[in-house]
Amino acid sequence: KVMTDAVLAGEDARFYQHGGVDYKGMVRAGLANLGNFRSQGASTITMQLARNFYLSSEKTFTRKIYEILLALKIESQLTKEQILEVYMNQIYLGQRAYGFAAASEVYFGKALNDLSVAEAAMLAGLPKAPSAYNPIANPRRARARQQHIIDRMLDNGFITAQQAETARQQTLRFRHGTD
Repeated sequence: KVMTDAVLAGEDARFYQHGGVDYKGMVRAGLANLGNFRSQGASTITMQLARNFYLSSEKTFTRKIYEILLALKIESQLTKEQILEVYMNQIYLGQRAYGFAAASEVYFGKALNDLSVAEAAMLAGLPKAPSAYNPIANPRRARARQQHIIDRMLDNGFITAQQAETARQQTLRFRHGTD
């Protein structure tokens, strides 16, 4: 559950409220991208699933339309739990790890169920950019992303303030020889 909550907080907090496309999120991202704010994405987990497994990686308007249409089709064919399961078991997370169970073993040498909030938040930061947020190759950047995920988990009510503070303070121990 902690891994699922971390993924939802980091990637798509409104996952259970939308039908594959988060129109509110798209408007928010569009407005932020027009202003002088940092570029924001608007892809839901379902849209990421469509893009990562069925579409090319080209960044075009046409591909985005296909991504939206495919996300709507996926949402009509699968339950939310099935979509989340496929996403969490197939997404690339660096270090030759596909899926969060594999990443848990690769990075921490632990089963997914044994992860702490801090460890889950670290892994949940990887889908955005697995190499850029790799905690072994880029520890400072990965830690900043992890802290953001912890904040999002707290903001979305997935963890308490005490759990967030404990997670922020936890020193993570990574498994060596993961190449």
